[in-house]
Amino acid sequence: MPLIGGLNDAPELMESVLTFLGECGLGAVDLLPYHLLGVSKYKSMLLDYSVFEPPGRQRLEEIASSFKEKGVCVSILGI
Repeated sequence: MPLIGGLNDAPELMESVLTFLGECGLGAVDLLPYHLLGVSKYKSMLLDYSVFEPPGRQRLEEIASSFKEKGVCVSILGI
């Protein structure tokens, strides 16, 4: 699940995701924090690029913890 700081990492959205996972019978999720690796490529091609913020490590841990409390296995990738 891609996560962008301040865009889709809000607590109420995470509750909706947990509900969805339960309804689908899914017991695991990979959290994929947004990263800035593509920014330089876009700049070198002189293309417009919206820069977002990666979620902070603390926020990622909070999300992972809330998922684990509900019995969902969580992996945080890319950190």
